[in-house]
Formats: sequence, C-alpha cells, structure tokens
Amino acid sequence: MNAVSTLGRTLRPADVLVLSSSEDSSAHAELLSICERLANVWGERARSESELWRDLELELGGTSSLTEALHAYSDNAARRLRIALDNVHRIFEEQQKTIARFSRPQD
Repeated sequence: MNAVSTLGRTLRPADVLVLSSSEDSSAHAELLSICERLANVWGERARSESELWRDLELELGGTSSLTEALHAYSDNAARRLRIALDNVHRIFEEQQKTIARFSRPQD
C-alpha cells in the first residue's frame, strides 16, 4: 500500500492527501521537511530579490546618463533572472524527490 492514501479514489490535483497508518508518521515528517526546505528556498529568493532591488536603487542613484541607468537596470535584471532560474531548478529537484518518495509502494 502507498504511504499516501486517497481513500479508495484516484488522486486528483485538488485532492487532499490522507496519511492514515502509524508508518505514515515518518512520511508526514518527511513531507513537512520538504515543505520547510521549499519555504526556505522562497525565503532566500525573497531576500535576494530585495537585495538586488536595493543594489539597483544605489546604482541608479550613481548614474549620470540614461545609457548608464539602462545598463545598470539590464545587469540587475539579468542577475534576478539567474537567481530565479536557480530557484526553479532547486524546486524542480525537490518536486522530483517528493514524487519519487511518495509514489513508491510501501512494504
């Protein structure tokens, strides 16, 4: 039987997962750990984003031409995109681990 039960129904995206056996306590703890790691990823992302916007504000304050300002904004946008891409990769990897963990049959 799977660690995740759907009470006899096929699991749909909107269904709530039911962890019902005593063995499920470790699965529950693992699921909570995964959620905490993902929350940390998003927390890091928010902090990084905030720092980048502050950096941009300082850079723009030191520019003397539109060309310099556009260059500063372009560099900042590229850094934000790299950070977002790194985070997407991290979240995708966590999702793959989660799917693998909770899809395998339990003995």
